[in-house]
Amino acid sequence: MKDAIKKIFDELNIQKVVYVDNEFEVEVYKESILSFLRENITSSEIRWPFSVEAGIDYAISECKKWLNDINNKKEILDFIQKYSIARVEHNIESFFKNVFPEDFLVCLTPSKFAEEYIKDCVFEPSETNQLLILMDKYLEGNEEQDGVKLLNPFINQKYVACGIFSNTFSTEDELQHWKDCEDANNIFPLSKKRVFDEVLFLEGLRNVVWLQQISEIKEHVIQLYKT
Repeated sequence: MKDAIKKIFDELNIQKVVYVDNEFEVEVYKESILSFLRENITSSEIRWPFSVEAGIDYAISECKKWLNDINNKKEILDFIQKYSIARVEHNIESFFKNVFPEDFLVCLTPSKFAEEYIKDCVFEPSETNQLLILMDKYLEGNEEQDGVKLLNPFINQKYVACGIFSNTFSTEDELQHWKDCEDANNIFPLSKKRVFDEVLFLEGLRNVVWLQQISEIKEHVIQLYKT
């Protein structure tokens, strides 16, 4: 499938794929933090945000509670930065790395995406330098981090194709959920059931990247009939 996707990217001049998911904020660090705890529980140099005095089993239980409490998000992110915790690879990230051309994929948190691709515009899409954005539909946090709302600046933008992932509908229901995408001609919903199934994913990817061209052809035909 990698060769088929490379061919599509070459035909459309897609040079960058950005995958956005709030799980890149905390979720991908959880196992590393637990490992860090096991290796450093007796260290006096580390200020643990939970009790570790009762032994490793109790400490791990308390650590998991701390990690799973959404109210601790800032404290967790500060802990990650302070102790240089490395993240593990996300399962969807691993799948994308296996199917996309090498060095095309960038994985970002919603806030980092907003900073780099909306505020600072680190990538300028053009006819020969097109962009594919794959966004999780339901992002935790404030309203501005809702997947569809985060894509508002890219609605109907030329040279940008966007796929909105969700696990709340099947592949057969994608078309009826297109109405949730602001009627954009470059944003299309994708069921997460397509991920990890190469045939289904390739089919969905084609729906996303060819949508704008098909919409433009349809509009051209409509205008011809009106004249």
